[in-house]
Amino acid sequence: MNTDGYNREMKKETSLFEGKHGIILIDKPKNWTSHDCVSLVRKKTGVKRVGHTGTLDPMATGVLPICIGTATRLMDYTDHDWKEYVCRIRFGIKTDTADIWGNVIEKKELPEKTQRETADVLKSFLGEIEQVPPKFSALKVNGKKLYEYARAGQEIEIKSRKVRIKNIELTDLEFSKDNPQKIFGMKLKVLCSKGTYIRTLCEDISDELGTVGTMNFLRRTASGRFKIEQAINIEKFREMEQRDIMKILIDTDFPLYGFDRINLNLKFSRDFVNGKKTNLLKRIKSGDEGIFIEKDEVENKIDNTIEGKIGDKILPQNLYRVYFENMFLGIGRVEKGILMPDKVFDVGLQKMEEHSNMK
Repeated sequence: MNTDGYNREMKKETSLFEGKHGIILIDKPKNWTSHDCVSLVRKKTGVKRVGHTGTLDPMATGVLPICIGTATRLMDYTDHDWKEYVCRIRFGIKTDTADIWGNVIEKKELPEKTQRETADVLKSFLGEIEQVPPKFSALKVNGKKLYEYARAGQEIEIKSRKVRIKNIELTDLEFSKDNPQKIFGMKLKVLCSKGTYIRTLCEDISDELGTVGTMNFLRRTASGRFKIEQAINIEKFREMEQRDIMKILIDTDFPLYGFDRINLNLKFSRDFVNGKKTNLLKRIKSGDEGIFIEKDEVENKIDNTIEGKIGDKILPQNLYRVYFENMFLGIGRVEKGILMPDKVFDVGLQKMEEHSNMK
């Protein structure tokens, strides 16, 4: 069989993503790992440099941003975004994995609470709380994942850590058919920080209600600016041609709109991409028109100018999106009025010059 034509066509297809970067938003299905989704995107685009932000467990579904090309360099910034989940708790049983797919290790009576009492318990979880990550998780301790210790039957101390619950909404209560006074399960919508384990939250809520419980459903509906309505179904994505995938490629700077924006003229843009510092205060005070700082108000924005701790990482401070015209140059850090490149993207000086000359 002569495959020359086929090979030429494949070469043509894979070349569509050459030098491209951006984000593909996948609606991760159940029983797929986050890495499975990355592998599919890598295969469909022909791009080797692919990564995801915010791991989802195999049984969870929903928003999974997958970065391709140089967009992978932004994952450290976007991972601090608020996450929104919809989950269900099944009361009366506790499992070794903290979800319904584990082995039952404890049983208790169903809670007998009114809706108001239940709402009061949920309110107690708002703000900064302490969580102990589940032993069946990918969190690493001494270079080894916790689930590896658990599967080997090894006991290890798991330290609690601080996370933030911005909002928790009770959307459904399911009462026992045998006793309508007792709660069989509940459905919640949770807006939380990076590093929050919803499985642990479900267990802790159950404990406060005087029983045990386990998570039996989890779907991530938002991660920062990424919403589930934007996400592409995995089966639909599997069938797409590269020219169609290009149409759903999200701009690299899209998830960074929580950072304020600095616009530079051509001269200062050259300095920025070449790693040079710019004295913003001096330029602004002198009335230099080459610099313009634009505030960006975004819903659920994490203030990046205030040092704060979310999960086990310090939030980035004083970070800005930096542009020449509408060309995204990278991320800049401002300290004492001095703009310093934090991460620069390969825009190309020639491209900037050409764009400037066209005006």
